[in-house]
Amino acid sequence: MRFIIKNYVDKITVQDILNFGLENDIFLSEDEGNILEFYLKNNWEELVYGNPHPIIQKIENKFGKTKGEKISNLFFIYKEKYKDYL
Repeated sequence: MRFIIKNYVDKITVQDILNFGLENDIFLSEDEGNILEFYLKNNWEELVYGNPHPIIQKIENKFGKTKGEKISNLFFIYKEKYKDYL
């Protein structure tokens, strides 16, 4: 399963992140999209299989309380939703 997830993550673009944010009422600048892409592509294994809280905390600190909480909540909703596939 890791191979499939890695291939998927490798194909994600900043535009994909921006579009996903818009679909979920999170309005991101391109710089913010770049930050999220960096954390996703460099920390996906820790986010999916390890302890995501330190990474989520860094993201929340960079994005401010409201936007950071929206991103964090969305992450945990989807992690829970797809946990049987991980």
